[in-house]
Amino acid sequence: LYHWDLPLALHYRGGWLNRDIASWFADYATIVGRAIGDRVKWWLTLNEPSVFIVCGYHGGHHAPGLKLSVTEALRCAHHTLLAHGRATQALRAGCPRPVKIGMAPAGYAKIPDTEIPANIEAARRSLFAVSGKSLWDVALWMDPVFLGKYPDEAAAAFGTTWHHPSAEDLQTIHQPLDFIGFNCYSGVRVRAGGDSSNTGSTRATSLGGGGAAVPSAPEDLPYPQDHPTGQLSWLMLAPEALYWKARFYNERYGHGKLPLIVTENGLCSSDWVALDGEIHDPARIDYLHRYLRGFKRAAMEGIPVGGYFLWSLMDNFEWAEGYRPRFGLVHVDFATQKRTLKQSAFWYRSVIESNGANL
Repeated sequence: LYHWDLPLALHYRGGWLNRDIASWFADYATIVGRAIGDRVKWWLTLNEPSVFIVCGYHGGHHAPGLKLSVTEALRCAHHTLLAHGRATQALRAGCPRPVKIGMAPAGYAKIPDTEIPANIEAARRSLFAVSGKSLWDVALWMDPVFLGKYPDEAAAAFGTTWHHPSAEDLQTIHQPLDFIGFNCYSGVRVRAGGDSSNTGSTRATSLGGGGAAVPSAPEDLPYPQDHPTGQLSWLMLAPEALYWKARFYNERYGHGKLPLIVTENGLCSSDWVALDGEIHDPARIDYLHRYLRGFKRAAMEGIPVGGYFLWSLMDNFEWAEGYRPRFGLVHVDFATQKRTLKQSAFWYRSVIESNGANL
């Protein structure tokens, strides 16, 4: 329903800073559900809410370019989750047939550096930790939706900037969903550290009271400078990302009862038409092959894998990045609008035809 395209008229009325946006969004969901709900069964309420709030309302480098305080950004985040809950209610009430509803949160996967119990637990803790320094922490977005409450440590981590949501709001946000969706492109390797001074950026150090150290605190490990990346610097190759996100989300939120659906995954690479008229993109094929192997591993281990959506079918306009990053399986000549299937499109067709047997 929402991929960051806020009507300008609503922006002038405060946008996500205005609590009324939850009602506006519910009205919108009702209209859309009545219009196409007879043909559309699967729905996502919001795409990457942390991105459009952090980058658009706090960091200021995405539209609408605001640099609000943490307190105001937290308010925007809460209104976003409230809108999700209201829209979920509206879709279930307004669609003419039963529907499947979820959300598409963003964020890095946290990957144990080696698969020993201490590192696995460190990666799990790092993924769901609340630092009190930013709104990127995934638990701030997913805990209210799936658990009906914000993380227990959020109030202490954010201190005086924290808001205190009402029980009624949390009940509205905590609507039953039909699947756990997640966008995932990259990940951070994590190992168990010696104390809380080596957290690497994600673990609050005051949770034990008085700034006490947390034993074996997670340590996020930096990638070497020559680590493979896509056209965008944040897209670092992390083939195990889909496996560990699916595993940790299933453990915390799904408990084997909700299917895990990758709602976005893909690679942007510098693709061009070769002399033979083809678009050879071996990096994308290799990236997708590695990531899908990880997701297949999750399925083989009994995690309820429900689906996978590749970003993207065609090269497109990438929000604040423009036309330069090319994510598509289909090459687009933006001057002529000519479409040409890349080699990755033929490879991905074989994956679909074999249902992943060739991975």
